[in-house]
Amino acid sequence: MIPDTVRDDFESGEMNAWESYPIAQDPGFDPETWCVREPAFGGSRYSLCKVIEPNDTDWPRDENLVGLTKKIRLWTRADTELSLAVFAEGDRRPAEIRVILYGSDGSKYSWSQTAPKANEWISLRLSPADFRAAGKPLEPGTLLEAVAVLARFGPVNPHRSYSLFLDDFSLSGERPLRFVGDDPSSTYLDKFFFTFLNRHFHRGETISLKLAPETGAEPFELESLTGVLLDSAGKRVVNGVHFKPAANGVWESGPIYRIGPADRAGRWKLVLDGLGKNGARITDELYFLVPERRFTPADHPRLFFAARDLEAWKSGRMDPKRRQILDAALASARQSVERGKLDDIVEPEPGNPEFLDGGPVSPSWDVYERWFRPGAAMRNIVTAGAFIYAFTADREAGLKAKDAMLRFAKFKNWQHPWFLNRNWHTYYPMGLWMQAMGIGYDLLYPLFSPEERTAIRKAVMEKAIIPHYRDWVELNRKPSNVTNHIGMNSTGMLLAAIAFLGEDSDNPDFEPYLSGILAKYKAHIDAGYRPDGSYAEPEAYAGTDTEDLTKGLAAIERNLGIDWTTTTPVKDAYLYQLYLSTAGGRGCPAFGDGGRDWGFSLRNLHLWLAHRAKDPSALERYRWQTESGAFPPDYGFFDFLWYPDPVLRPKPVSDYPPSHWFRSKGNAVFRSGWDEQALIFALRIGPHSNHYHLDQGTFWLLYNGETLLSEAGYANYYRNLYYRQFYIQPIAHNTLLLNGYPESQRLADLDDEVKARNEFPRILSCFTGSSLDAVEGELSCVYKGRLSKYRRSFVYLKHIDCLVLRDEIDAAAPERFSWVFHTEGKDSFKGEKNSVGVVRPRAGLRMDILSPERLDRTVKPHPDRDGSYIMLSTPDALTAGKLLAVLIPSTSKNREERESWQTARLDAPGWSSVEIRRRNGTDRVLFRTAEGDDALAMGSWETDGDRAALTTTPDGGLERVWVRNTMHFKEAGPSGTTLFRSDGRLTFLADYVKGEVLIEVDSEQRTKISLKAAQKPATVLLDGASARFTYDGQTGMLTMPLPPGHHTINVR
Repeated sequence: MIPDTVRDDFESGEMNAWESYPIAQDPGFDPETWCVREPAFGGSRYSLCKVIEPNDTDWPRDENLVGLTKKIRLWTRADTELSLAVFAEGDRRPAEIRVILYGSDGSKYSWSQTAPKANEWISLRLSPADFRAAGKPLEPGTLLEAVAVLARFGPVNPHRSYSLFLDDFSLSGERPLRFVGDDPSSTYLDKFFFTFLNRHFHRGETISLKLAPETGAEPFELESLTGVLLDSAGKRVVNGVHFKPAANGVWESGPIYRIGPADRAGRWKLVLDGLGKNGARITDELYFLVPERRFTPADHPRLFFAARDLEAWKSGRMDPKRRQILDAALASARQSVERGKLDDIVEPEPGNPEFLDGGPVSPSWDVYERWFRPGAAMRNIVTAGAFIYAFTADREAGLKAKDAMLRFAKFKNWQHPWFLNRNWHTYYPMGLWMQAMGIGYDLLYPLFSPEERTAIRKAVMEKAIIPHYRDWVELNRKPSNVTNHIGMNSTGMLLAAIAFLGEDSDNPDFEPYLSGILAKYKAHIDAGYRPDGSYAEPEAYAGTDTEDLTKGLAAIERNLGIDWTTTTPVKDAYLYQLYLSTAGGRGCPAFGDGGRDWGFSLRNLHLWLAHRAKDPSALERYRWQTESGAFPPDYGFFDFLWYPDPVLRPKPVSDYPPSHWFRSKGNAVFRSGWDEQALIFALRIGPHSNHYHLDQGTFWLLYNGETLLSEAGYANYYRNLYYRQFYIQPIAHNTLLLNGYPESQRLADLDDEVKARNEFPRILSCFTGSSLDAVEGELSCVYKGRLSKYRRSFVYLKHIDCLVLRDEIDAAAPERFSWVFHTEGKDSFKGEKNSVGVVRPRAGLRMDILSPERLDRTVKPHPDRDGSYIMLSTPDALTAGKLLAVLIPSTSKNREERESWQTARLDAPGWSSVEIRRRNGTDRVLFRTAEGDDALAMGSWETDGDRAALTTTPDGGLERVWVRNTMHFKEAGPSGTTLFRSDGRLTFLADYVKGEVLIEVDSEQRTKISLKAAQKPATVLLDGASARFTYDGQTGMLTMPLPPGHHTINVR
């Protein structure tokens, strides 16, 4: 380990990987965090600023946190010191200044000062002794993963802003010593914490290196240095690489390995282990690229296909459908070229560097459009014309595209002045434009003179790639990495960089830019694409990101051998949208920003995965988007290039179980089926991410193609004046409010690599079965310290399309609890007292509120569109609250029957329960209120579980049972017959249907279960396959082992 210090004085006016904390509602575009010239500490040039602008609802109680955070990787020492200067600006003192150090042990080490002075600089100098985490001191040797600096203002004046300024930040500690490449040289990315070599090795070349320990405060004398060489798949290529000492502290490997024709291309790694003379060790990793081939100026086209591919397509037989797609793509491209006006590609006059957004009549939008238009015109002409030229040799189209590129290249700057004024070097449109410049350079290569090629490369390098590398790599802008801006921006830079490989004799490998941009690209994939088959942002933004990301994935795999399609969660990233979409792809549930007609999104992802991964589900989604008539096919060249294998057969969506828990994203989606009439219930309880709202616990309910419970809906988040005050706030969603306060929630933390920064709601349990789904989540952490407990639960009885909602709330002080529900239409809410009705054209909803017994109800119109919401509030302030409700949707065909159902709250010893009495049976849903896990009676039955649902026939026979967290279920009484028993706690669902028992079990560990069977079964199937079991004829119990996980058992 060597001493190190994280320092930020912001003298360049750049944020250097700091961002807002709490994380901004839209971290992709956060105009409230930037470097300012005043106030600056000690006469410096800049300080870092975070400002908040309170809404007029920010009264009478709130915390109003204003803060900044940065990810780091630093170990504490006994002499660790933190110094910084802070300036809290406002019309009052903040209630508190707080500094948090996030340890890798999951602890938040905090220091705070109450009521510091406002409107002046405060210098702080802190040591580890000043920090505590739940009373635990900050010990030497603690790895710190992030730091946050916060001001808490409490109640504020909504007519002014409040800011926190940070300057001269310095945190000392230590970190591992690293190796530095001497020949070839290397680059260490201090925001991504890894080193790569500044040259590539190619097949036929022998890898050899010269390295040295970096120069530190304390000399490190190596005694030995060994390594292990791994290929791009992690396979050991050379197990024992031995280095020898050379001059000036350099160690050389000699020949390590000759890369052969059969070796994998991609990103290789050398794992190093250095032993010092004093017994200390240096362990490090060096990455380097092994491209698919050595690139030369003659190697064009290359990005997505080669000249031989073109020749094969032109001369060989082609699938008729693929030919039709190519013809459609060419026809569309010709229209784009014909309509494109070269005169539109004129550098605009500089806009206002101080003002970009504003309300619906702000003139800045016209200025922004004038800035955006030339690049968009270039992109359309170049992309269309380049592909036309490549496929048809249409010289006229190619020359027009070439002219567009050369015109654009002559612009003095491609970035909007507002961003330049904030030292943000590349906004996302530049990534879209660079896609066109890269594709155009690749496909139009023969049309350019050597001088023109040089001019294009120079323009792209100086105005795009170098600024992008500075912005997104060296400074790691938006280090949360969850914005689609990265997918658009980095893809464009990658395509241009790959198109330029081998062109510059001084830097043929385009390093460090290529590997640096790849680092940001991969960080975005790791942060944005979740292991549960979802994407971190809302639904439509997944389409925005993957539309471009897939082009980058295709290009880097084809040219660099890097497979980040099948080796990352990208391979399953369509699953969340598959579950959430309506059958027609319109009017879908939609959380956060973005509209509801997002079924067209993910089109490129579906296409790419069907082609690259031969994924039958992706193929089904792609065909649904292009052939079902739900959306226009709009075929383009990538539909042709990535044409799926004709042998591949689609997997029908109906093959999936209809309900799913997305653990990482924090969503549960329950469905009755896959047709347009299906019930769709979607719940959000999870971490924050880009473009989400303050909407924890909100849910959607659709039935028979009608939206019954919704939320405020989409608004233009730059222009709509209701957006900040209403659309993003809890009141605009189906949430709990405290004292009717519209802003009762704070934004949750992200779920990222900072283990201690984990204050976000969580789904605690979720069961999805054939006849019942159930979910429970904990949400109190976003209620600004005012709740100690908030559990929201739903049980979906699929056999009757009915949901039971239960909330349990404990407050720190008495609160009036207000439950908000939204629907479409100004006059859709009906009913009185504790009966809430929703009437819509194709379906209706009956919501029976069984607890609390008395509620004040207020119905208000949506302030900005055709919608309304109802607020149900407790008349008095309470320290504990419970909501128990039954939600019964209906259509004109079944409304009469469903209106006859009787619902009641039945409280038995140890239970709070709901009963639904129907003509064909009775359903009861029970929630345990007693402490412990002793067996409790529930009518004719008993269990030690904490949740249960029973369906009985009119004559009292058991038709269905579900129990959560149980080890047994039996008839009540000492001599009652046991129906189910296990040797570990689990959740089970049993359906008793016509001589067959269907059991579904969720267990986190291996268990042994026993089931009651009247006679020895003829067949027992476990997940569709014959299973081993034993049967005790005396007790009538069937016993079998079960591995962990969700399993289905058929007993016949």
